[in-house]
Amino acid sequence: DNDSASTNTNLGWHVRGLKDLKTVRFQTTEIKTKNGETQKVPVCPITSIELNGLQPAFLIVKKKMKKKKKKKDKNNDEQQETEAEDQPNVLSEKAIKQMG
Repeated sequence: DNDSASTNTNLGWHVRGLKDLKTVRFQTTEIKTKNGETQKVPVCPITSIELNGLQPAFLIVKKKMKKKKKKKDKNNDEQQETEAEDQPNVLSEKAIKQMG
């Protein structure tokens, strides 16, 4: 049990279970390495800055909204949600500053 306590502290105090974990979707681009191979790397979708661990970045998490009883176009809402789930959700700090 000492190992499980150690694991919990390594994850951070804010991670209490799977519900606290979020899906990360990066936009990628292909670059040529020094030896001529092609490699995909994550980039910011706004600034195209390579997210290599040196550039500060933020994970954008959509807040879950309570469902309203108001009738709307259900198919349109579902389509918009699906499209949003496919989009990159990691932005560079520079992009956040540019947006204000």
